Amino acid sequence: MTIESQNPYASPLVDESSSHLYQTGKCPECDSADLTRPRFTNWGGWIGPWFLRHVICQNCQYEFNFKSGYTNKTNIMMYQVFSVIALLLGLASLALFLAWELDWIG
Repeated sequence: MTIESQNPYASPLVDESSSHLYQTGKCPECDSADLTRPRFTNWGGWIGPWFLRHVICQNCQYEFNFKSGYTNKTNIMMYQVFSVIALLLGLASLALFLAWELDWIG
């Protein structure tokens, strides 16, 4: 009987050698390790960069998702669309509430 170094409790469906997570700490464009996380962006304020794991390479200025290594352009557009929808729903509900309180609607 041989002792194997593999984890006997690991899922058989997960192949750890081909992980889909990027997280190498290097830019996928120029292979630089000089990455920074912006604290504030015009498209996401303070929450957006944290929520999308957005980082910027200081060498080539490539902006990407730290977890996947791909650009965040599609994610940023979806974030903005959902933010605008949430804002409009909030304003509409506020308007309905005020109209109801002021007896403008029955």
